Amino acid sequence: MKLISIFSILVTLLFNILTLNIYAQSKKPIRAEIETKTDANPFNLVNIGDKGVIIITKLNEFLDRKTQNWSFTLFNNILQKKWTKKIALNEDLTYQGFDYENDTVFLFFHKENKKSIDNNLIIIAFEKENGGNNISNVNISEKSRLTTLKINNQYAYFTSENRNNISLNIYNLKLRVNNEIIISESKDINVENLKIDTVKKELLILFKKEISKKENKLSLKKYDLTGNEISNNEISNIDESRKILTGVINLLKDGTIGITGSYNLSSEKTNIYTETNILEAAGMYYVKIEKDNKYNFKFYNFLIFDEINKYLNKREISKIKKIQENKDQKEYSLNYMLVEHEVMQINGKLLMVAEAFYPEYRTVSDMSYDYYGRMVPTSRTIFDGFRYTNAFILCLDENGNIIWNNLFDIWNILTMEVKERVSIMPNAGEYIFAYNNEGEIVYKTINDTTTLSEIENTKIDLSYANDKIMENPSSNIDLWYNNYFLIFGIQTIKNNALANKSKRTVFYLNKISYE
Repeated sequence: MKLISIFSILVTLLFNILTLNIYAQSKKPIRAEIETKTDANPFNLVNIGDKGVIIITKLNEFLDRKTQNWSFTLFNNILQKKWTKKIALNEDLTYQGFDYENDTVFLFFHKENKKSIDNNLIIIAFEKENGGNNISNVNISEKSRLTTLKINNQYAYFTSENRNNISLNIYNLKLRVNNEIIISESKDINVENLKIDTVKKELLILFKKEISKKENKLSLKKYDLTGNEISNNEISNIDESRKILTGVINLLKDGTIGITGSYNLSSEKTNIYTETNILEAAGMYYVKIEKDNKYNFKFYNFLIFDEINKYLNKREISKIKKIQENKDQKEYSLNYMLVEHEVMQINGKLLMVAEAFYPEYRTVSDMSYDYYGRMVPTSRTIFDGFRYTNAFILCLDENGNIIWNNLFDIWNILTMEVKERVSIMPNAGEYIFAYNNEGEIVYKTINDTTTLSEIENTKIDLSYANDKIMENPSSNIDLWYNNYFLIFGIQTIKNNALANKSKRTVFYLNKISYE
């Protein structure tokens, strides 16, 4: 196996002796750079597979008090710039996400949680080849937020929530007509997930209802593609010791439905951090909805993972041993905040991946003066960011039986933004797990029986000889297409050999292959 930075680095993994060899090539890497500043507006990346990637950013160009330009640039799959478009949008709009169909990419912009009598949702449809576009102006419930969005057969399906209700919107992109349907008026219900079954021509929406502080209940509703409700299946977990936290719909190969997510222990006090609304989890779960609507929950505590002990201190290990010896003792939880991935389905196997993190703080001591002028020591706590620790990897069959589990260490990522950091590439019965950090790609290869390699790393190629990374404020990686990763982020680079570019800050894109 080898991890290659195109035309620049060839990495060959020799698994029998687990060594890494790197060969430098004379040709430049496949890389693109956009000049920027470290405090500039964020760049949003739209991954459209082998057609390339669209980069979106707000420009500091105001046409009037409420209107500013956005930039949209398409790079093809060898990172050549194909087109750039400027579109003026209301400054209150924020980018929400995208979907694509055939040769058109649909981008969603919304005035989230804003009161507005005007159109508060914009859908921009770009033709991938030449950048031709049309803009749909849609009016949905005010003071709302988008929770899901999908495109299917020239219709946009999306859900929105506000303080009073949940709405399903079905927008006809050809006729530019929106049908907004209120599907819940309960304040205790949230939409967890939306999927479109293109075979059965059904819309599936998963709801979560808070029954009490110790119990959440799931319900799976089916609609036809015009928004008429077909069925409502309540999914109750009869185990009162476990509380469902999240849920995602998985359309299985045998025509049934699987739901995956995380849970915590209802007997334990929940830690609430103001920096994130993500609750701590004790593990993951799976429930399969049979054709007769029967179901059975299966729970996977993080303690079942084979190498979990390396993350525990002596006190935790001792406590776990006592619990295992005492059959009457309640389940023990390690409690992790998680970034949960969409489940990968490959050859009847379900790959569940969740990245663990925690908020990191530091204490700063100062001296102040009281009323009488005496010095008084004071201290304050400062939030430094979110520290990632590892990814939990669980491979199941469609009945929820464990095939294997593994852990992938995540080193030195401290960030203010909670999102997926690990990318997974399936490759001929193997899985390559990788993340981008501080100018390097860190990766590990796993198959169904064993870990094929220890964690390895390789440097990201830069544009010029003598380039040196001075700062790396953001680092990301995406599975792109076939056996290619796309890595991107912001770097400040120094190069004394370049007279006019001795120091530059760029948003960069690199193409990486695995063969």
